[in-house]
This record gives sequence, structure tokens and C-alpha cells, in this order.
Amino acid sequence: MLKNVQGEDKFHENNNLIDINFLKSNIDFSCLKPDVSQDNISAFCETALSNSVKTIYVPPCFIQFVNSRVSSQGIDVGTTAGFPYGNNSVDVKKAGILYAAEKGAKWVDVCINLSFVKSGRYFDVEREIENLLEISQSAGIGLKLIVESPYLDEDELIRTTKIVNKHKVDYIKTATGVGNAVSEREVRIIKSNLTDTKLKVSGGIFMVDQVLAYFDLGADKIGSSHGFHILESFKQTLTQTS
Repeated sequence: MLKNVQGEDKFHENNNLIDINFLKSNIDFSCLKPDVSQDNISAFCETALSNSVKTIYVPPCFIQFVNSRVSSQGIDVGTTAGFPYGNNSVDVKKAGILYAAEKGAKWVDVCINLSFVKSGRYFDVEREIENLLEISQSAGIGLKLIVESPYLDEDELIRTTKIVNKHKVDYIKTATGVGNAVSEREVRIIKSNLTDTKLKVSGGIFMVDQVLAYFDLGADKIGSSHGFHILESFKQTLTQTS
């Protein structure tokens, strides 16, 4: 149950304090559409700076451009590799991770090989994860592995989550949001099988109620291309309940 804290711009969501600064720090704000232009990216940077958010995600080709504009203000830049389908070779993904680190990204979200999971090739899934983790650690960049949970049945999701958790990857991420959307059921399954890896919930999240619900279910981060709209909606909610 969401409750307003009287006289303050804060909410309690099952005793977890949620305020605007929490959202600015724990939403990964993304601008990853296939037709995004440099002008779009420039405007995105300005919005990020004016809102003092913590982390923004941009396509690999814009990492250096964005980093030069926001890093001095304490904003971390994230990007993707093997995105959005994950069925290219591990060498391609490793090259993407190295490129991201070289250009100054702090985080890289990488799709696992969904085709391997759907084929029951869990040995290959694990071997790929080991390779991705090794290269990201050596490059000094944080790794968030995307498992595309909307495409997995319960057994596939549990087995994949356990492999990610076993290797203590920084984050497991639910979905790209490209043609899919995460569900609360998937988040519960993933969360119940995590002990050493944090959870980023992403995929079809565009409303503040969704964000609060997923934090309530145990998300550590939320990823959304609608992050700034979510911030504005949260502010409006505060005004309406004050």
C-alpha cells in the first residue's frame, strides 16, 4: 500500500522510503530507440542534467558524445551490447563490452543468448556468461545481463536466473522491452532465486504505479525510456495527495 508521508515529498511503499531523489538514483533512464538522432541525444542529456539523475543509457555510437556532456556532473553513462536479441556470437558481445568501457561507459547491459536457453543448451549459456563477466571485470565496467524473461517459461527462467546468480553478476535484467513487456510474475520468480545478484526490472514500464510496484517486489533498479515522464507523474502524485 502506497502512503504519503505527511508534509514531505515522500512515500512509503511497504516501509521502503520512496522519494523523488530515490527515483532519480534508481531508475536507469534510457534513450535507445533505433531512429534516435544526435539532436535527440543532446536534448536527452539536457533533461538528464536538469533533473540531476544518476544513470542514463544511450546507443554505443553516442557514448563518448554523451560522456563529454554529463560525466563532470556526476551522471554515469550506460549502453548495450548484443542488443536487442542476443543471438550473435560471444566475441561480438565481448567486443561491444570493450568498446563501451573504452569510450567511458560505466555500465553495459548485455543480452544473453536466448536461442541457447530455448534450446536447452545451459552449458553454453553458462560458458557465455562466464566469458562476459570475465571481460567486463577486466575492463572495469559494470555488467547487467538481460534474460528476456517474457520469452521464458518458469523452468527456463529459474535455471537461467540461478546461473546468473551463481556467478555473482552485478545485475540480472528482465527484458529489453523490444516487442515484449515484463510481468510481476516474472519478477517474483527471478527475485526468489537471487542471493548474490541485484535485480533490474525493465521492459514496458511507463507508469509510476508500475515503478512503485516493482520496487515493492524487490527491484534494485528500474529501466525505462519513459523515466522522465515517470518523474513528472510522481511529482503530480505528490501534489494531488498533499
